[in-house]
Amino acid sequence: MLSAPLAKRSRKGTKEGVGASSSMGDDNFRPALNQGFAYDGAILKGAHTRRRLAMGRDAALESEPDEERDPEGPVTDYDELVRAAVQHASTFKHPMHVDDHVTMLDLRKLGRTKRQLIVDKALQTSDQNNELFLQKLQERIRRAGVKLPTVTVCFKGLNVSTTVYVGSRALPSTLNAYRNFIEDFLIRLRIMKGLKQPFTILDSVSGVLRPGRLTLLLGPPGAGKTTLLRTLAGKYQKDTSLKVSGDITYNGEPFANFYPQRTAAYVDQVDLHTAELTVRETLDFGARVQGTGLKAGFLRQLRDLEAKGGIHPDPDVDAYLKASAVEGTRRNPVTQYMIRILGLEVCQDTLVGNDMVRGISGGQKKRVTTGEMVVGPKNTLFLDEISTGLDSSTTFLIVRCIRNFAHTLQGTVLMALLQPAPEVYELFDDILLMAESHVVYHGPKEAVLPFFERLGFRLPPRKGIGDFLQEVTSKKDQAQYWADASKPYRFMPVKEFADAFAASPLGRRRAEEVEKCCGPPKEPPTPDPLVRTKYALGPLAVFRACFQREWVLMRRHSFVYIFRTIMNFVNGFIASMLFIRPTMHRNNLGDSNLYAGVLFYSQVHMLFDGFTEMAIQIDSLPVFYRQRDSLFFPSWAFALPVTLLRLPYSLVESALWSAMLYWIIGFDPDAGRYFTFFLVCFLTHQTAINLFRLMGAIGRSLVVAYVIAWLLFLLLILLCGFVLARPQIPPWFIGGYWALPLQWLISSAEANEFTSPRWQVPYKFHPEVTLGNAVASEFGWRNHRVFVWVGVAVACGWICLLNVLTILALKVLNPRGSSNPIVPEEQLADREHLRMGASANGAAAEEPLPVAAATELPAEVDRPQEERKARLRGASTDGFPSVTPTSGQEYMSAPGDEESKHAQHELERFYSARPSITPDDEVPAAEVELTPHAGAHAAPEAMAETVAETAPEAAPEAAPAMKPDQRGWERETTRMLPGTVSPESAQLQRSEKSKGMVLPFCPLNLAFSHMYYSVDLPPGSEAKGEAVEGVARPQLVLLTDISGCFRPGVLTCLMGVSGAGKTTLMDVLAGRKTGGHVRGTITVDGHPKDQATFNRVSGYVEQFDIHSPASTVKEALNFSAELRLEGVDAKQRKAFVGEVLELMELAPLASALVGVPGVSGLSVEQRKRLTIGVELVANPSIIFMDEPTSGLDARAAAIVMRTVRNTVNTGRTVVCTIHQPSIDIFEAFDELHLLKRGGKTIYAGPTGTDSAQLVSYFEAVPGVPPLQPGMNPATWMLEITAFASKERLGVDFADIWAQSGLARQRQELIESLQHPAPGSEPLKFSSKYARSIPQQFLIILKKFFTLYNRMPEYNAVRFFFTCVFGLLIGAIYWRKGQKRHSTITIQGVLGALLTSSIFLGTSNASTVQPVADTERSVFYRERAAGYYAELAWAAGEMVVELPYLLLQTCLYSVITYFMIWFEINAAKFWIYWAFTFMTLTFFTMYGMMTVAISPNVQVSAIISSACYSSWFLLAGFVVPRPRIPGWLIWMHWIDPLNYSVEGLIASQLGNVHDEYLALEDGMLVSCAEYIRIQYGYKWSFIGPAAAVLVGFSVLFMCINAFALKRFNFQQR
Repeated sequence: MLSAPLAKRSRKGTKEGVGASSSMGDDNFRPALNQGFAYDGAILKGAHTRRRLAMGRDAALESEPDEERDPEGPVTDYDELVRAAVQHASTFKHPMHVDDHVTMLDLRKLGRTKRQLIVDKALQTSDQNNELFLQKLQERIRRAGVKLPTVTVCFKGLNVSTTVYVGSRALPSTLNAYRNFIEDFLIRLRIMKGLKQPFTILDSVSGVLRPGRLTLLLGPPGAGKTTLLRTLAGKYQKDTSLKVSGDITYNGEPFANFYPQRTAAYVDQVDLHTAELTVRETLDFGARVQGTGLKAGFLRQLRDLEAKGGIHPDPDVDAYLKASAVEGTRRNPVTQYMIRILGLEVCQDTLVGNDMVRGISGGQKKRVTTGEMVVGPKNTLFLDEISTGLDSSTTFLIVRCIRNFAHTLQGTVLMALLQPAPEVYELFDDILLMAESHVVYHGPKEAVLPFFERLGFRLPPRKGIGDFLQEVTSKKDQAQYWADASKPYRFMPVKEFADAFAASPLGRRRAEEVEKCCGPPKEPPTPDPLVRTKYALGPLAVFRACFQREWVLMRRHSFVYIFRTIMNFVNGFIASMLFIRPTMHRNNLGDSNLYAGVLFYSQVHMLFDGFTEMAIQIDSLPVFYRQRDSLFFPSWAFALPVTLLRLPYSLVESALWSAMLYWIIGFDPDAGRYFTFFLVCFLTHQTAINLFRLMGAIGRSLVVAYVIAWLLFLLLILLCGFVLARPQIPPWFIGGYWALPLQWLISSAEANEFTSPRWQVPYKFHPEVTLGNAVASEFGWRNHRVFVWVGVAVACGWICLLNVLTILALKVLNPRGSSNPIVPEEQLADREHLRMGASANGAAAEEPLPVAAATELPAEVDRPQEERKARLRGASTDGFPSVTPTSGQEYMSAPGDEESKHAQHELERFYSARPSITPDDEVPAAEVELTPHAGAHAAPEAMAETVAETAPEAAPEAAPAMKPDQRGWERETTRMLPGTVSPESAQLQRSEKSKGMVLPFCPLNLAFSHMYYSVDLPPGSEAKGEAVEGVARPQLVLLTDISGCFRPGVLTCLMGVSGAGKTTLMDVLAGRKTGGHVRGTITVDGHPKDQATFNRVSGYVEQFDIHSPASTVKEALNFSAELRLEGVDAKQRKAFVGEVLELMELAPLASALVGVPGVSGLSVEQRKRLTIGVELVANPSIIFMDEPTSGLDARAAAIVMRTVRNTVNTGRTVVCTIHQPSIDIFEAFDELHLLKRGGKTIYAGPTGTDSAQLVSYFEAVPGVPPLQPGMNPATWMLEITAFASKERLGVDFADIWAQSGLARQRQELIESLQHPAPGSEPLKFSSKYARSIPQQFLIILKKFFTLYNRMPEYNAVRFFFTCVFGLLIGAIYWRKGQKRHSTITIQGVLGALLTSSIFLGTSNASTVQPVADTERSVFYRERAAGYYAELAWAAGEMVVELPYLLLQTCLYSVITYFMIWFEINAAKFWIYWAFTFMTLTFFTMYGMMTVAISPNVQVSAIISSACYSSWFLLAGFVVPRPRIPGWLIWMHWIDPLNYSVEGLIASQLGNVHDEYLALEDGMLVSCAEYIRIQYGYKWSFIGPAAAVLVGFSVLFMCINAFALKRFNFQQR
C-alpha cells in the first residue's frame, strides 16, 4: 500500500528553510530525506477546523511528545497550492527559493496534524473510502505511462498432510505424554513404527491468483482455508510437523528465489498483539519495519516520465506518495491512511489490551491485525477471516477499500470470510470454494451458481450466495437445495463436486492456466515485485526501531519495575537491619562466616531479583514469533534492545542494594572496594536477567521455563562454594564449580572484602594464618585481589554468552503447541465420509432416493420466504432445543437406507416434542407447561402469578405499538413458523405422546429505563467529562438515557456500529461490570433486580470464549449442567446434555479437547458453539448473547441462530448483540434495539415481515436513501445511521427517535412492565447457588482431577524434574548424610536440606502460577454466571494438588534419602518424608495465593521472588537463629521455610548424641548439642514445627479464597 507530507508553518506566520534543501541529481533521488516540501504561506492562511476525531486517550500519558498533536486546533487548508512550489517538490532538481510567502517542510519530521492533513487531502473525503484517492493515482499513472509491478500466484498439486493420534491416545494425559515421548524416541531409532494415523489437510489443490482480481475464499470449518492461505504465504514450508508437497510460484519463480514472507502479507485469524502498545503505535511499528518497498523506485520512474511529458502531478497525491516513501521514520502518513481505511480513528490512541488489560474491542483488534500486515508495501495479500467481530457495514467498507486497491494498483488478493453479506459478496471478482481439503470451485463469481445448477442444486430466493455455497456441501444442509426434479436426491460428497468442477469447461481452462503459469520463469520485470532481500531495514535502522518500541514497553511496564525496586528496597532494609553494624564482629571464624554469609546472600538476592524477566520474556514471545516469521526483524534486533535497556535498571537496582548493605552492615570503608562490590552486584543482576531471559526463550511456556530455571538455579547455588565448600564437592561435579558464573562472582565479592587490611589479623586459634585467609581456606576461595577481576571478566563473558544463546534460541526455536493435531476417532470417520462419500466402516455412498421423493423436492426452492425461514426459526417448546429438519430430510424415507431412517426418526422426535399449534399460530395458554425454573425454585404465589400472565397476545402486524399491559409471550403472527408445521405434522403432534423431556422454567421479562453508565475520565484526557451526583471525579459517559425491555418469547437483537455500547449495555443489565457507575432502573417481572437471584435465572454467552483448555466439550457442558441445574437427576441431565450436543452439532467433538485459542484444540467457531452450549444446559429464563455468531461461518451461524430461535420459542427471554447478520439471521429476530456511537438509542421495536416496519421507519427520515432490492436491511440500516451519514444528512437519529410516537409507545410498555402485577412477589431462593457448598466442592474437585490428568506440560514435567532434582542433589551430596565429624560437614548436610527444600518448593510455587492464572480467567466467567462459591473453587483447586504432591514427595524422598545416605531409620525416613510433603504443600498453596492477589503472572512472580529471598535469608542457615537480633527475631518465626529446615535437620541430627565433633576452639560436642548451640534446632520441636507448617498451608488457602472473593482483576 502507498503512503504522504505538508508544509511546516511557523507559529509567527512564516519560516524559512525548515528542512534545508540542496541540489540533487536523479541518481541520488531520495524523497524527503534531504529535501523539503514548500507551500505558499499566503494561501496557507485560510484555516479550517478539522473534524474532531473521537480518539481514545487511554494511553495519552504514555504517548510520545508531538508538537503537532492537538486534535482540536485549526488545521491549515491547502486547496490552492502554488504550482511552482509543487513542481519544485516533485523534481528535487533545484534548490527551493523561499520567500516570505513560502515555508518548507522536512518530510522526516511531520507532526501529527500535518500527517492527518496529508491523508485528509489525499482521500478527499472524511468517509472510510479510498476510491477517489486511488482513482486520481490511477489517472496519474495512466498519464505517465508507468507499468505497475504485479504478482501472479500459481499453485499446482498442493498437498498438505500430517499425522494425528486418535481415540484415547489423542488426549494429552500424563501417561500418554510419557508413552508418546518413549515411542517417538524409539521411532527415531527405527525400533518401532509410528502409531499415528495420516490426516489430509489439502488434497491436490491447484489454482491461479491473478493481479487486479479480488478472490473470495469460502468453505465450511475444517475445509483447509487457513492452511491454504498460510502455505501460499510461505508459512508452512519449514514446519516439520507438516508434510507439504506441490508447486507454488510467484510470477513463475519458486520460493527459493525470493522471500515470500516479504512479498506477500498474511493476516492471521488469531489476534496477537502487544497489549501495552496503542493502535497507532502498533501500526507505526509495522509500517516502519516493513519498509517502503518499491515506492522510491516507483516515484523516480513516475517523476522522470512526467518530466519528459510535461505532466503536472496532482499535489494531494504527490504529497502523500512522497511522505509515504520516506523510509525508517518512526511515524508515517501511511499509518494514518490505514487507520482511516479500517475505521480505527476512534481508538487510535487506546491500548490494544488483552484479557487482563482494558483495551480495544474484539472487532477493533481484528482490524489492527489486518492493518499491521497490510500497512507495509506488499501488493499480494492473503487475508484470513478479517471480518470476525465487525459489523456488516464496517466489513463492507473495508472490503471495498481492498477491492479498490486490487483493481487500481493491480494487487493480488485472496480473502477468506465466514459470513459475507450479499453486498460484500458482490465486491469480489472470483470465488475459490473449498470443502474438506478439496477445491470445489474456482472461477468468476458469475459462473458459480450455473455450475451448481448443472449439478442439481439451486439458490433459493432471498438466500445469500455465500451462505448457499458454504452449506451446499454439508451433509445436513445439502438436501434443501436439491432442485432437479428429473433425478432422485442422494448425498453428493465433496470429492464428486471437486471431480465435477475439474471436468467442467471452466475447470479445464483453469488447469491449462495453471500449467502455463507454473512453467519456466521469465525475466523479472523492472522494478521487480518479488522481494529478494530478507529484511526491509538495515541493521542500524531495524535496531533503532526495536529499541524505541522496547523503550515504550518498558515505560508501560513501569509498575512492574517500580514494584520490583520497592521490594528490593524492603529486602535490603531487612538484610541491613539483620546484619546491622553493631552486631557484626571480627573476632573468630564464626564472625567471619557471618560476613561470608552476607556476601553470599547479596549475590543470591540479585539472582532472585532477575527472576521476573522470564515471565516478561515469555509474555512477549507470541507476538515476536509472528513478527519474526513475517521477517519484520532478525532475532538479534529483538533481543539486544532488551539487554541494553535493562542496563540502567540494573544500575539502579544494584546501586540501591549495594549501598544499603555495604554501609549499614559495615564492610571495609574504602570507596574503591565499595565500587567493586557495586560492580559485582551489577554483574550478578545482569547475569540473572540474561539467564532467565534465556530460560524463557528455551522453555517458551511458563511451566517448562520455571522448572528449567529452578533446576539451573539449584546448580548455581549448590556449586557456588558456600553451601557446599569446594573441598566437599564431588570430583564429578567440580567442572560445574569452575564453569558456572555464581562462584566467580561470590569469590570476587569475598576476595574484595577479605583481602582488606582489617582482615589481615592473626587467627587466634592458628596465629600463623590471618583471619581472612582462614575463612577463605575453609570455603576453598582464592583470597587474592587479582581474582576479583578474574571473576568480573568471567561474569562479563557469561553475560555475552547468555545473550548469544538467547538470540540463537529466539532464532531457531518455534512456539510450543503448534505440533500435530488431535482428532477424535468419530470426527475422523465422519470427515472421510463427507469427503469421499464412504460411510464410517468404508461402505459405499448412499443409494439414490426414490423418484417420488425427488419430484417433490424442488418445491422447497419456490416456497414463500417464511416457509424457508422456518428452518432457522423452527423450535420445540420443550426444554430441549430440537433439531429442525431440512426440507430435504422430510422426504428421505427410502426403506433400508440407514441415513433416511435416522432422518425420519429425527423428524418424528422433533414433531412429537412440539405442542399443538393452532391455525392462527398462537400457543394456547392452557397447553403451556410452566413450572418453577429447574435451577431456581420460585415462591408458589409468585409462580402462580407468572402462569396467569403468560397468555399470549399477538401484536398487530402492521403497527409497532404494543398494549401497555402485555407481559407474556408477544410475537407477530409471522414469527410462529408458518410452513414448518403442516396440518399433518400438527395432527402427528396431537396424536402422539411427547417423546422429549420438558425441563421446567419460569418465563421472565426484563425492563430497564433511563440507564446511564459512566467511568472515570482517563488521566491526561483533554475531554472535560461530566459531573455525576455522588461521584467526585469527572465522568466519561458511555451509555446515555437508554430504556428498553426484553420479553419472553421475543428474540431481541441489540445492534450498532463498533463503539456503540452494545456489550457495555449487556454487561450493565446482566450485572457483569466490575467498575464504573450505573444509574437507572432495572426490573425483572416488575420487581427490582436482585443480582444474586438474577444469576440463578439468567445465562450470559460472552463474546470471548473462555474455557478450561484441558476439558473436553462434553465435560464442559456436564460441568455447567451439574452445578446449575437443580432438581434434575443424573439420567435426565445426561440426556439433556446429549441433546444440546446434537443441537449445536458438537456431538462428533464431544471427546475433543477445548485447547488454547490459536494453538490447539477447537476452532474459533467450535469454541463459540461451546460457549453457547454451556449456557443453554443451565436452562435459564433470560439469556444474554454477546456476538453469538462472531467468528462463525454462515452455516455455523445458522445453526447457532436456529438454536437461539428454538430457545426463544420455549418462552425464554433472549437478547443478542450481533455484528454481521445475514438476511435470514437478521429477519429471524422479532425486535431490534439499535444504538448509535456514544451509547444512545436510535430505534427500539419490531422489525416486521421482511424488516418492513424497520425500513419504513428509517425511510421516513428526510434524505435517507431507500433500501435497494436484494440488499441486507441490517447493512443498510447501519450505513444510513453511521457517523458519516449523520454529517451528510444533518440529522441526529437519537433525537428523531426520542421525538417519535414509537418511542412514546415503547416507554409506555416499559413502564407497564416495570410495575409488578398485584399480589406478585419477586423470585426468591433458599440459597444463592443451585448446589450446596459441599456438592460444589465435589463437582469442582472432579473437574480438577480430570484437568490435572490432561496437563502433561505441568504434571509430567514436574514429576520428571523432581526425579532430576533428586538425582542431582543425591549425586552432589553422595553418601554425605552420615559424615558428621566436623562443622564443615554438618554445614554441608544442612545446606543440602535447605537448598533442596527451597528450590523444589519454589519450583512448585512457580510452575503452579501459570496454571492457576489460566484457570482464574475461567473462574471469573463461571463465578459471574453463578456456578459456585469462591470457597468451593479455592478448596477444589488446592485439594487436587495433594495426591500429586504425595507422589512427588515419594519420588523425591526415596531418591534423596538413600543417595545422600541419611541414617537408615524408619522413623527418621517418615519424618523426612512428612516434612518434604508439608514443604511442597505450603509452597504450592503460596504460589496459588500470589496469583489470586496479583493482576497477572508477572506481578505474582515479583511477590514470590521477593519472599523467596527473605525466606532464604531468615531460614536460619545464612544467619543462625542465635545470631538474629532480638528486634527481628519475629521475622524468623513467621518464616515458613524456617520450620521446614528445622524439622528436616532436627529429624536427622537432633537426637544424635553419640557422635562428637570439634569446635574451632577444640571443644568436643555431640551433633545434637552442636545444632542446638549453633542453629537453635531441637528434636523436641519437630511436632510443633509440623503443626506450624500445616497452619501456613491452611493460611495460604484461606487468603487465596478471600482474594478470589474480593479481588477481580478482569476489568469490564
